[in-house]
Amino acid sequence: MCVISNSLRTLCVVDEVRGVAQLGNIVYVGFARSPIVRMYAADTLSLLGDGIHVEGMENPSDIVVCRDDRQLYVADEECCIWRVSADAHSYERWLFTPLTFPAWKLSLMSRRLLVTARSPPVLRQYNTTNS
Repeated sequence: MCVISNSLRTLCVVDEVRGVAQLGNIVYVGFARSPIVRMYAADTLSLLGDGIHVEGMENPSDIVVCRDDRQLYVADEECCIWRVSADAHSYERWLFTPLTFPAWKLSLMSRRLLVTARSPPVLRQYNTTNS
């Protein structure tokens, strides 16, 4: 069980949370073995709609958001990194990651995406403006 909380509210989630990112008043949450990125209101932590269904996503391991282009980047440890539009809820398989470099954790700053693999321990950097 995982818990997400803000100053006065607590949201109990009975599933394995793999990543959390916030853009504006929406909190995006990726869960293990789920193709759906759930959306919650940041102020009330109430669920917003059905989420964003990313067809083909199998096992998210992390999620980050780029405020400049309003895109979510979701590491799918099975094969790739997905780019998901926070506005249109469209998505694309943005970057394929081979079995020798399964994407595990992400960090994003200034349109530079850092990607780590768990095994072997590797760090790579990608520019999000070159798609």
